[in-house]
Amino acid sequence: PDFFSPDMKFLSTMDVGVARAAAEALLEKRGAGRYSLGILCLCGFGWMSDGAENVVLSYMLPTLEDLWSLSPGQLGAMSTAIYFGQAAGATFWGALADAGGRRPVFLLSLALTVLFGVASSAAPGFYTYCMLRLATGFAIGGAAVLSRRPGRGPSRDAGRPPQGTCPS
Repeated sequence: PDFFSPDMKFLSTMDVGVARAAAEALLEKRGAGRYSLGILCLCGFGWMSDGAENVVLSYMLPTLEDLWSLSPGQLGAMSTAIYFGQAAGATFWGALADAGGRRPVFLLSLALTVLFGVASSAAPGFYTYCMLRLATGFAIGGAAVLSRRPGRGPSRDAGRPPQGTCPS
């Protein structure tokens, strides 16, 4: 049977076990090559950029507070800009990936993460820095969300319950 057909409504427990064994045998036979390593590195960069924001903030905020004589409200605005960007980016990039495919959108979000991150390191002042960190957060929002399932094409089943699951 075609276990991965979109027409397949439910799989029995036995069919799931057979499908899993077949997939594991295929992966074992194929092995991990350059492509797998590349995907691992790209996804790792997406997750790392998301997690690194807290570390970046913990080092940058005290330094920028002294350098630019920032108030506590301005420091809060810097943190808020990044996390607002991530929330908005996750929504935007997820919808764009459903429409145009996950791989190109994921790669674009990674490229923009690097571009805006490097640009923010050269920001001359508070407002420019906040805008660039907002843009960085927006790009990171896509990298973090899309690195969970890289390389998947446009979703035909967006909004539908997952296929191939047993009823509970």
